[in-house]
Amino acid sequence: MQAFVRPVWWWKENKKSGSLITANQALQENRNVIAVPGDIDRKTSVGTNELIAAGAKPVLTSDDILEEFSMRSR
Repeated sequence: MQAFVRPVWWWKENKKSGSLITANQALQENRNVIAVPGDIDRKTSVGTNELIAAGAKPVLTSDDILEEFSMRSR
């Protein structure tokens, strides 16, 4: 699926989520990956926070998402 979608983005993924494998593969392929950061004390935020630490762009505002999609159309 990630081969067809640009950018790749995730939110609320725990550490053992299967979709994180896809996100990490996209990062390894130098694809744009964006992730919504979560609370550091929640299990459902561990995966997305680790994606950000690995190089995914954090989504802090709606403008971050719009910027990624405008980059796609260029």
